Amino acid sequence: MQCYALAAGGQAGVVRMLELLEDEVQRCLGLLGVTSFAELDRSCLHPAAPVTVPHVLSAFPLLRIEDYRY
Repeated sequence: MQCYALAAGGQAGVVRMLELLEDEVQRCLGLLGVTSFAELDRSCLHPAAPVTVPHVLSAFPLLRIEDYRY
């Protein structure tokens, strides 16, 4: 779907999308207390417990997350 939106906006749409992405990356880096990707390390990563247990009405009830852990 996003491909169609970018195509409809043409070059100006692509430029605006990249501006939004740059702004979001800068904001997220700032919230982490760094100014560049080079400053990121493992201390920025923390495991998060699931909010709810998957069930039949979940978006992906049969997805086994354990299979995709590193």
